[in-house]
Amino acid sequence: MAHEQELILKFDTMVGEEREKKEPTNLFEGWSDEEKVSYMRQLEFNLPQYSEAPNLEDKEVPDSVIFDVTDPEKIQKNYVASIGHYRSWQYVGSDRRFEFGSKQRTFVTRSTGTFVFYYRYKHFLVGLIVDGQCGWVEGAITRNVRDGLESVLQFARKGSSPDYIRSARTYTLAYDGNYTKGENISKIKIGIWQLCNAIEGIGDFVPGKSKSEPDPMQWQILILYGPEAGRINYIFDRTKMSLSVDNGGHVAVKIPADLEPFVLNYLKLSKCGIAVLDGKEFFMSKERRQEVYTRFYWRF
Repeated sequence: MAHEQELILKFDTMVGEEREKKEPTNLFEGWSDEEKVSYMRQLEFNLPQYSEAPNLEDKEVPDSVIFDVTDPEKIQKNYVASIGHYRSWQYVGSDRRFEFGSKQRTFVTRSTGTFVFYYRYKHFLVGLIVDGQCGWVEGAITRNVRDGLESVLQFARKGSSPDYIRSARTYTLAYDGNYTKGENISKIKIGIWQLCNAIEGIGDFVPGKSKSEPDPMQWQILILYGPEAGRINYIFDRTKMSLSVDNGGHVAVKIPADLEPFVLNYLKLSKCGIAVLDGKEFFMSKERRQEVYTRFYWRF
């Protein structure tokens, strides 16, 4: 019991120090004593030694992929292949790659490049425009294959930020691409129907003709299935599961509430992971960073 109290005290001290930081995170707020003890006990492991992973610079991976969701029987297989393609594109363009044992690799995102993650449903095609360095979605290219209409959409820029998408056809949406414009991530229902509805809702929007812009939550759904699942395996596990036809394709699932902070604080946790591999201190002690590593092993 005394040891558990000591662990709780260490945890509370750690969180208290984090609140005073210039860029605090709410990742550890609201935890019960049992969760605090369980977490602290997991930090008794040493970070395994790593080696430099193969660079594969001779391999060329196209900077776009089409995830076709039209056939429910093939949707999950198509999805896994699409995420694998996006991760491979990031991997071959990265300048830092690490290998732990023979099965797990982690790597930083590439320093340059733009990727287009296309979704296709019936005659609608929606391509998320993803910045290769940070993995953020800057907008989308939409195309209605049936009538040939094509639009270029960009999220509202913050402050004096220049346009990311340089096109005379660009339409700037009234909202930016962060998660505060829609529902909390843990409240969003994801599944085959929700995914198809989001693709159709965004793909059917025509600037100057449609009465209103797409619902921000529809963007959130596509972003979760695309770049978020591409960088966080726990998100990928949920999005992949949601596309199973074993439940008839009509049962929606949700992202667990305890994973939401990892999505919202990903940039800071990524920097923490890099600091660990470089043997430097960041906002966590050396022991605490092991837990962060185990949650984000595909890339930082």
